[in-house]
Amino acid sequence: MNNINVLVSGDFCPVGRLRAFLAEDSAARREVVAALTSLAQAADLFVVNLECPLTTASAPIEKCGSLVKGNPAVAGFLAEIGVNLVALANNHIRDYGDDGIRETQDACARFQLPTVGAAADYSEAVRTHYRQIQGRTLAVVNMAEKEFSCAEPGAGGANPFDVIAATESLREARRRADHVLLIVHGGLENTHYPSPGSVRALRFLAGQGATAIVRHHAHRVQGHEVWNGVPIFYGAGHFLFDWHTPIHGEDCEGILIGLSIGEDDRCSFEIHPLVQCAPERWFGILKGEEKARYMAKCGEWSDAISNPERLEETWRDLIAAHADDYFGSLTLPHLALVRIVRKLGLLRFARPWRWRRRILEAYVRCEAHRELLQGILEQDRRHPPGDR
Repeated sequence: MNNINVLVSGDFCPVGRLRAFLAEDSAARREVVAALTSLAQAADLFVVNLECPLTTASAPIEKCGSLVKGNPAVAGFLAEIGVNLVALANNHIRDYGDDGIRETQDACARFQLPTVGAAADYSEAVRTHYRQIQGRTLAVVNMAEKEFSCAEPGAGGANPFDVIAATESLREARRRADHVLLIVHGGLENTHYPSPGSVRALRFLAGQGATAIVRHHAHRVQGHEVWNGVPIFYGAGHFLFDWHTPIHGEDCEGILIGLSIGEDDRCSFEIHPLVQCAPERWFGILKGEEKARYMAKCGEWSDAISNPERLEETWRDLIAAHADDYFGSLTLPHLALVRIVRKLGLLRFARPWRWRRRILEAYVRCEAHRELLQGILEQDRRHPPGDR
């Protein structure tokens, strides 16, 4: 049986120290290239999530959260390590507008790198990528949870994820292809455990035509499982991702996921844990005892997914850990004030009145209210009251 071998990475964000590192010709850089090309050579398809636009644009969009961009020349590095499909659906790809997306696609095209998951045009952004491999058709659906980067009719950006849109894309891809890979950018950040709701959603999508599902965005490796024969990876962590300040610890961890798809559509996998942008080394695929220790941790995170009580416990812990920050952001008028109150240890007292909390819950909990609230906020961003 001729298997189709696919290698999928987590987040690639060439900022911080990576800007200079990827532009130079050093022994350390050559070691990184050698380590990755040795894996890529065994793959028919190597997909990397490009976490930022590759652009010289200087006008960012209006959003909350950080704004990032990389050098367009970085596309050459991706081609050099054997990448042959660049996934663009994520929460940063439109940080510098449609021009930034266009320049990113142009940079990739110069190195014969197809892209999927985002475009300056909505109809192109939501398009599935089809690839002929060993006489069979593999479809790649790439989507991102709805943040400021997402496309909408009349505007470019990332292919927006929701369960209905994903189901429609998977079913259409299944009609046209032998195998379907769903790659999603989403989930809560800085946790090793997916939310119970996201587990239910991805398990549902596993039954809608997906051969395998890979998710990233959490900045942490999360667990994985095989659900009704479909491998689901809830968080791939970082591939190459630096920041404006030195990173350390769990920010330096990630996995490369090797999928092997048979003619019968069954998919097996191999996990390659890695360390990247660490103080002691730029990049390395873990081997031997290092790999065994890391895979044991992955096993713990995965075990929680199959244990509903344990997964709910991790979710309650996450709620408790973030409650003060979320309420503080909603209650206090300025970010600087949030920081001051947090430093004084008083953030836990920054709560809306009880009836305001219930209204907020109703707005977020009810789909109709949530849809209206989102529309109000989007219209306010596009057309502030002073411009009307």
